[in-house]
Amino acid sequence: MIDPDEFDSTLRKFIQAPKFLPFVVELDDGRRILIRHPALAFGGGMAGFIDSEDGALVDFSHKHVKGFALQNQEIGA
Repeated sequence: MIDPDEFDSTLRKFIQAPKFLPFVVELDDGRRILIRHPALAFGGGMAGFIDSEDGALVDFSHKHVKGFALQNQEIGA
């Protein structure tokens, strides 16, 4: 689990990078969520977006996040 403030600041860093790069959120159950676009709503340790591939709502909480990484990197790298 990641602290809610750390969760928000990490997402902000990825979203506001000068050049957006897709990134992955790894959950504590091993699932990985690919963030393909910077259109992501977040705050207070919660985040959500509409997946551009299938139109599904994807949401996740700081309580279940193990880590973040650029799409082609390992978590914690």
